[in-house]
Amino acid sequence: MEILPPHFHFKIKTKWRIFFSNILQSPEKNISDAVESVQSKQFRLISQIQNKYILAESDDGLYFFDQHALHERQRFEQFWNEKDKLIEKKQKLLIPKK
Repeated sequence: MEILPPHFHFKIKTKWRIFFSNILQSPEKNISDAVESVQSKQFRLISQIQNKYILAESDDGLYFFDQHALHERQRFEQFWNEKDKLIEKKQKLLIPKK
């Protein structure tokens, strides 16, 4: 029994194809652009799947998030924002290198 209308699957596949083709053209630039565009959206939680994934929706469609990857990204952003503070706090050498 099909719950979703047949054209719904086509729309999702098309959106994913466009999303990934844009990312693969220039990975370094487009991944950060994609992250920024996702961070600026408002999401409504639909479900958590097998304690591993989050299904959410925004005004422009459905999003499927890997919780582990989200956590890694959050930790990376936290580290990246605090790295300058860590550099300032480093201990000086007793005998400087020449």
